[in-house]
Amino acid sequence: MNSNSQPNVSPLASAINVLRGEIDRIDDQILHLLEQRYRQVSRIARAKDVGTSRTLALRPAREHRIIERLSAKARHVPAGDIGQIWRSVMALSARHQRPYRVLLCGPESARTALSTLAAARHGAAIPATWAPSVEAARAEALRGEAILIVSAEEEGWQECAGLDLIGRYPTGCDAHPWALELGRVERSAGDAVPPTPAPEWSGRALGKGVVACLGGRGSFSEAACLKLLPGHELLPLEDMDAVLRAVREGTADLAVVPVANSHAGSLEEHRRLLHHPELRIIGEQLMEVRQHLLGQPGANLGDIRRVSSHPAALAQCEAYLARQPWARMEAASTALAAAQVAGTGDPAWAAIGSEVAAELHGLVILERDLQGEAVNETRFVIVERRDSYA
Repeated sequence: MNSNSQPNVSPLASAINVLRGEIDRIDDQILHLLEQRYRQVSRIARAKDVGTSRTLALRPAREHRIIERLSAKARHVPAGDIGQIWRSVMALSARHQRPYRVLLCGPESARTALSTLAAARHGAAIPATWAPSVEAARAEALRGEAILIVSAEEEGWQECAGLDLIGRYPTGCDAHPWALELGRVERSAGDAVPPTPAPEWSGRALGKGVVACLGGRGSFSEAACLKLLPGHELLPLEDMDAVLRAVREGTADLAVVPVANSHAGSLEEHRRLLHHPELRIIGEQLMEVRQHLLGQPGANLGDIRRVSSHPAALAQCEAYLARQPWARMEAASTALAAAQVAGTGDPAWAAIGSEVAAELHGLVILERDLQGEAVNETRFVIVERRDSYA
C-alpha cells in the first residue's frame, strides 16, 4: 500500500468533514467580528472614562432591546438561545470595560436557585460568589464592582439605598420564590427602571382585560387563570413565546405562566421568562396538579402504544411511565395533547392531562393520578408589562 495514500473514507464521513470545515470557517468569522466588537467596546470605555466611574457598563434596557431585535430577525436560532448567547457576550463586553462580579445573598437553601439565576442573567463566564452579608455586598455594588442578586426574603436588602433595581425574578425555589437584581447601572432617558420592587398581588382590582395562557380549554394554565383572574377574557395560545409576546405587544393585558413544579422543579417557561426583563411578576398561586391517562372510549391499557403530553407533565409522571413500554411524544400543552389524541380516534394513542380536558374532548380516564408525588403542585405567576401602571 502506498504510504501517501489516504484510508478509505465513506461518502457520509466525507460529507460531514466538509460541513465541519465550513463550521471552522464560520468560527473564524465569528472571532473576527468579536474582535471588532471588543475594539468598539474599548473605544466606548475610553470615551466614558470608566476608570473614574462608579457605574457598571451595563444598560439593561438597551441590552433587552438588542436581544429582542436579534430574536425577531433570527430564522433558525431559537429566541431563548439568542438571549443566552448575547447576554454572555454583553456581560463579557461590560466586564471588558469595567471588571465586575456577581454577589449572591440569601439562605443556604436558595444557593442553587440564585446561582442558576446569576448564570442566566450574566452568563457562566462572569464569576458569581456568595457574599458574607447584604451590607458587604451593597458596599461593593456601590463602588461599581459588583451586581447583587439577593433573595427577596433576605433581611437587609431594603436598605440597599443608592442601587438601581434591575429586575425581580422567580427563582423556582418554593421556600424563596423571588430574587432581586441590584446594582449601579447606566441609564438614560427612556431606560426606566422601577425604583421599588413590584408589589405582591393581593387580589387587587385588575380590571376585566385579556389574559393570555398556555394551551386551550382544559389546560392547567386555564384552570389557574380561572382561579386567579375570574371574569377576564382568556386568550389561549399554543406556545410560551406567543404568550409572553402577547403581553409585551399589548394583545393581552396579563399572562398566567407556570414557572415551577414540586416534582419537576423549575420549568422551561421560567427560564424563558428570565429573558424578558420588560415583563414583571405581580402575583403567584400554587395549584395542585393531578395528571391522568386519557384515551379513547372503549380503549384499555393493553391497547396503548404511545403517549403524549407537555414535557413537564411527562416529567411529573416519570416513575409511572418508566414501567410502561410506550413511546413518549411531547406536545405544547396538556390540552393540545388531549385534542390531538381525540382527533385521531386511535385507541393506541393516549394523552396525559386533566379530567376537564378528558370531558371536553370526549376522552375517558384510563388511569388516574400518574404523578410521582403524593402532592404535585405547580406555581403559576401573573405577568404584566412593566409600563402597565405608567
